[in-house]
Amino acid sequence: INEEIKKFTATMEDQQIATEAYDTFLSKVDELEKGKKLAPKAYENAFTTASIGRQFLEEGSFEAARRELDQTNKELAAVEDAIKTFVKNNLLQGRQSLTKGDQKTASEAFRTVLKFDSENKDAIRGLARSETITKTHAFLTKAAAAEKDNQLQKALEFFENAKEADPLSAKAQQGVTRVNRKIKDKRYNAAIDEAHEAEENEDWAAAIIAYEDALDVYPNRE
Repeated sequence: INEEIKKFTATMEDQQIATEAYDTFLSKVDELEKGKKLAPKAYENAFTTASIGRQFLEEGSFEAARRELDQTNKELAAVEDAIKTFVKNNLLQGRQSLTKGDQKTASEAFRTVLKFDSENKDAIRGLARSETITKTHAFLTKAAAAEKDNQLQKALEFFENAKEADPLSAKAQQGVTRVNRKIKDKRYNAAIDEAHEAEENEDWAAAIIAYEDALDVYPNRE
């Protein structure tokens, strides 16, 4: 009797697990259809094994049903992985295109992601950024040229314009921080040089004013 109870319990477990696996398949079919072209073999195998598993369920062959539907879940997982990889690659393509100022390619990449994952936050943000990327890239190009020519105030203005056009632009954010630091360093070094020269000339009042100017820039510099 105990042996029969064990067999019965195992059979019921197989039935429950197989039924849940088939329900999972049904709930994911529509969602995963978009991955049909990305992993055609796995997608087709999922339907095949699900069909066989369902038949075994109806016949009461629960262990066989469980075995087939376990394979169905593996095939579905392969389709899901293909979709995730495709989305990841398109996000990367979109980000790289934003960096290059390629609005068309960036928009296409992010729109492709949204076809597979309509609530993907990275793609939504990326698509919004792509709408202003041409303007942002133009400002960044001008800013880089001005910084290279040591026209720091002009470079700062262009970086700030780029940041205003695209608040999420890392290049714009870094540019504003970097150029601001260069401007401060330039002002500080000029004040220190002026103070040293005044000291050499024993012009103490001018030296004090120059040191005070330096402290306005960096209050904690000894």
